[in-house]
Amino acid sequence: MQRLRELRKAVDGFAQHATTLAGSKSLDPAAVIGEANKILATLLKYRTEVQGIKGLAESLARSLSSRPPAGGGMSPAATWGPELRAGCKQFSEAVAHAELAMEKLYRVAGQQINLPTRTATEAAGLFDVFLLFVDVLTKMIEHFKKRK
Repeated sequence: MQRLRELRKAVDGFAQHATTLAGSKSLDPAAVIGEANKILATLLKYRTEVQGIKGLAESLARSLSSRPPAGGGMSPAATWGPELRAGCKQFSEAVAHAELAMEKLYRVAGQQINLPTRTATEAAGLFDVFLLFVDVLTKMIEHFKKRK
């Protein structure tokens, strides 16, 4: 249960981070999209971990409920089962909220990256320099065609 709470808090933090990034007008949209990709990868990892926890808990609950406790009374699965299901539901709700924030982040960053007034990001390699050169050459040709 403790791990589920930790994961839910982390996912809530991701949702807040995505909301903050979506509201920023001064960040480079390419960098924002890169950060969003990292957040999504981590969300996927957390979701997989919770599915594993949920599967183990269901398996354990089945095995414990199939044989009654030696001293009588309620089985251990009957006591922590509802708490685990509630934790998984809360985690799922947090992930759904984070996914909505991520969708908004991608939409805003996509709009910003396609603005005609956006300045290009720094060329990282030889191929990027070549593409930048081709882009400049194309713009020059378009400019001279318009002047004629």
